[in-house]
Amino acid sequence: MTFAFTRISLIKDAKVPKGSTIYFSAKYGCVGFLAIFVCCLFFTTQVKSQKLFNNFPSISLGAISLSIGVASVSSEIFTGSSVICDGGINVTASGSPGPFTYSVTIGNILYTSPIGYFPGLVAGSYSVEVTDISSGQKVDTTITVSYKFPQPSVTVSNVISVNSCDGTSGSFLLTGSGGTPPYLYSIDGGTTFTSNGLFTGLSQGLYPTIIKDAKGQIAQIGPNSSISINGYVSTNCVTCGCRGTVNTSFTACLGQWSMVATAFSYISGDSFSLDGVHYIQMIENPAYPDVYYYDTTGYGPGVQQSYIKDVISGIVTISAQPIIKYCYIGLNFVNTNADCQQNDGTIIVNASNGVPPYTYTIDGINYQTVNTFSGLSSGAYFVLVKDAVGGFVSQETYVSNNCPSVTASETDETCGQKNGTITATGNGGTIPYTFSIDGINFQSSNQFNGLASGIYIVTLKDLNGFTSTQSLTINNNCLLITPVIGNTTCSNSNGTITLTVQNGQIPYQYSLDGINYQTNNVFSNLLAGGYTVWVKDANSMTTSCKVTITDDPAPIITTTTTDASCNNTNGTIAINAIGGSSPLEFSIDNGINNQGSNSFNGLDSGSYQVIVKDANGCAARSTVQLAALPTTKFSLGNDTTLCTGATLQLNGPNVAGYQYLWQDNSTKPNYLVSTPGIWTLTVINQFGCSFASTVTVNYSPLPVFSIGNDTILCSGKELLVKVYPAITGNFLWSSGGTDNYLDINSPGIYWLQVTQNGCASKQSISVSYKNSPTVNLGRDTTLCEGQTMLLDATNPNAIYSWQDGSSSPTFTVNSPGMYSVLVDENGCDTSGKIKINYTTKPIIQIGQDTTLCVTQKLTVNVEFPNSSYTWQDGTTSPQYDITQEGMYKVEVTNNCGDSRDSILVKYENCACKFLIPNAFTPNRDGKNDIFQPTAICLFSNYQLKVFNRWGQLVFSSKNVSQGWNGEMGNQIQPAGTYVWEIIYTDNLTGKIMNKNGTVVLIR
Repeated sequence: MTFAFTRISLIKDAKVPKGSTIYFSAKYGCVGFLAIFVCCLFFTTQVKSQKLFNNFPSISLGAISLSIGVASVSSEIFTGSSVICDGGINVTASGSPGPFTYSVTIGNILYTSPIGYFPGLVAGSYSVEVTDISSGQKVDTTITVSYKFPQPSVTVSNVISVNSCDGTSGSFLLTGSGGTPPYLYSIDGGTTFTSNGLFTGLSQGLYPTIIKDAKGQIAQIGPNSSISINGYVSTNCVTCGCRGTVNTSFTACLGQWSMVATAFSYISGDSFSLDGVHYIQMIENPAYPDVYYYDTTGYGPGVQQSYIKDVISGIVTISAQPIIKYCYIGLNFVNTNADCQQNDGTIIVNASNGVPPYTYTIDGINYQTVNTFSGLSSGAYFVLVKDAVGGFVSQETYVSNNCPSVTASETDETCGQKNGTITATGNGGTIPYTFSIDGINFQSSNQFNGLASGIYIVTLKDLNGFTSTQSLTINNNCLLITPVIGNTTCSNSNGTITLTVQNGQIPYQYSLDGINYQTNNVFSNLLAGGYTVWVKDANSMTTSCKVTITDDPAPIITTTTTDASCNNTNGTIAINAIGGSSPLEFSIDNGINNQGSNSFNGLDSGSYQVIVKDANGCAARSTVQLAALPTTKFSLGNDTTLCTGATLQLNGPNVAGYQYLWQDNSTKPNYLVSTPGIWTLTVINQFGCSFASTVTVNYSPLPVFSIGNDTILCSGKELLVKVYPAITGNFLWSSGGTDNYLDINSPGIYWLQVTQNGCASKQSISVSYKNSPTVNLGRDTTLCEGQTMLLDATNPNAIYSWQDGSSSPTFTVNSPGMYSVLVDENGCDTSGKIKINYTTKPIIQIGQDTTLCVTQKLTVNVEFPNSSYTWQDGTTSPQYDITQEGMYKVEVTNNCGDSRDSILVKYENCACKFLIPNAFTPNRDGKNDIFQPTAICLFSNYQLKVFNRWGQLVFSSKNVSQGWNGEMGNQIQPAGTYVWEIIYTDNLTGKIMNKNGTVVLIR
């Protein structure tokens, strides 16, 4: 069986017992091997505690200050399985009670320590959080670790593959840049270096490539078209005619090395070898079909060739993969705390997973083979462990102390009562504790009562004499009043006092006289003056203070005026204001219009209401009168328009001693206007003051129009009178109408008045009537066959025209149709028309005598147009229902005669019959919605049943008038064929009958 390439993924930190087999997941994509693990803290780490830190200025974040030191990355030591980094961060917190914890996020993992020392970091930005354990306050900052030296980089080019499976013709060129030249190059993982970047004579395989500059800074190659994703340069293998290729994966831990391979385009039976001599058959993975694997042990790190032999052709495919060490040393600690202020703590380190023997250090310099560190003071320690093959790991652990600590709380003193309290709580150290608030006198009780306000130092002492202190303050809790004053304005009672109170026991009460208290802390509507305010708390504690409300009065004003002269607008008012709050606004029209200037010019004589308003809205008022020399004021009136032919009398003031001068130099006090123009009169009084008035007089023409000549109409005719030519204006007819036309239907004299621009003219018309001929042919009628009718339209001196063109005054009708005539007499004509129909006497036929089955009904219909009906029993409708034996007669009558007919009907007992539909459509459209049989017989004990295709009863009824609506229990049944059954008793024979069949339900 052939199969396609199957992807594999590695399981990190997997422990592989010797002889075991690993199945790799095949759903997350291809995974290469890491040549270098760049995250120092996640795999192997070396800490150098002697590293120098660059100190930065302290920063304050609220109550906590941070001193920060940063060690740049100056060395990256390549070990073949990891990079050892020497960057670091050292953070020290102060300014808050403490103690503190320090946390840093590296990758996606949060590390927390009681000391702010984080070594072994790669270059990058780190988020550091500091927490004050006692208060819970947290601050955070971002610290950047940079490289001390410029970083080099390397590129690969000129890759040449081998030309045979076991050839050595491969080569490639490494080129360094950046960093500090000159460069050294290695293709064996850093074991050996050369200054030449050209490597030749290479066989197939993977080459771990490193560049190192003059400062010792290193870089690894990145992927390209001929480089594996794990940073190894690989020469391509010549397949030598193989069907496919192989992917192999190697891991190693604790000296047990294993390898798993998946193949491309191989079949079951192909075999695998690591030395090209000893082959084992590939096994199909039961968990992942088409994945073949093998397992082998005993191979150490390095580049390992693999061979797969085709079971059919025997052709061998050769490839190479690296074996990478992939172990993580585990640490476990057993610690003993130090006594207070003693160096007697211990740390016991238990290492696992590495290659023994191990060496240990807590200062990064001095290593020991013993896993116990003693004589330690309290604090945080970074423990570093190195195994026999150079693997490193570091981890932080803590040695705590047993010093006592005190926590105290207080209750404040009631004002002047010396009833404050302090309660102390001890922790740590050696009990029993004693407590003091003066550092001299100690007591076993942790409670201190009867205390006045002040600052106290609470001291706890344990059995060994170790102490801990805490400072706290007892407040006096006396009432403290803070008043806010709102001054009055304009001498009004609009002052306010707002009181804010501290200390004491709420709720508070407030008073202006020490007697009457209120719960509202605001006093309003106060006059200016001095006040004593009182406050009382819930415990009846009182206090008072004095406040003063001042007033901001309105301004005081005076005015200086200049009168107007001889009808001129040259008067002035100057307003002088003293006091008030700026800015001021000035007005001489009672505050309607205000301005910032106090001067008003160009005024006419008269009375002025002066108002000055300040910024508080306070106003001062005064009335100022401007006089004027006597003058004469008059008016000739408004400009006007006259109609053609009209005159207008213009009148000036007729006063003795006045002088008059019109525009044409006439000197009379009045003037008669008969033409359009501008008319001006100047009047000079006895004081020499002159005044002039001018009026314009225009003339408008009268409307010109016609409504036609006098006219004579025929009787019954109407005349539509219109205005010619079409003009605009206001229309008024003698009838009261206002349209530009008039309908006339009676004799008389009619007039129209048209008004344009106030000018009106009138026209009239006389209308008379003469008689028209009279024509009356009668109403539409119906004649019997053979009858005739004479139509007469005779009028004296008339001319006639019938529908057929004849001109006689009469016309004889002998056939049905529409007949009309037009009669003209003296130019007036009248028309008439009539419709004449013909009919016969009724024609009827009831039918032959017949015999019916019992319960059958016979319906007969003898309807004939324009006829009446009489049956043997007096019934008068044209339709008659017969349900009993007998002789039935009818007489039908119209204007042309009558007709008679009869029928004999007998009944007999017939076999019972049911009329049953074979389909119905219950869609509620009112048509064929119900399946319901109909019987033609007399029966009893009726029952109808309906069954579906599975024999289930869907409907049953004993009521012959009730049918099936296609539902069962209000559930709509599907379309299809259903079986029905009818059971009944035939009343004629007395037999019980059973009938069945099918009906189709259609939807």
